[in-house]
Amino acid sequence: MIYTRHQQEIGQQIEAGSTQSNWRDWRWQEKHRVRTLPALEQLLGIELGDETRRDLEKTVEKFPFSITPYYLSLINADDLENDPVFRQAVPSVHELTLSSADMADPLHEDADSPVPGITHRY
Repeated sequence: MIYTRHQQEIGQQIEAGSTQSNWRDWRWQEKHRVRTLPALEQLLGIELGDETRRDLEKTVEKFPFSITPYYLSLINADDLENDPVFRQAVPSVHELTLSSADMADPLHEDADSPVPGITHRY
């Protein structure tokens, strides 16, 4: 695995003295997952616009996110709107919108449920 300058910078921002060995350790990656918008902004070196921030704050209340430093390092901070990694890792405000096609029971499991929380199929 290549340890890029960008990854080194992210690692140092997360934990002073961080090494390539830390970066390659899955436990270190899990321990330092990014879960807040301020941390996301700091590590990507960006400042979200007011409207974008409000939208994301509403969205992450319902759909929390968690990004490992490695995965975060793959995000192109210059083009967040079109960056595929950012779009996969950070929930969109559009996920809060229910369309007419959305259903309360899309798999039709309610009929197979003898009590709430249990689905009986056979």
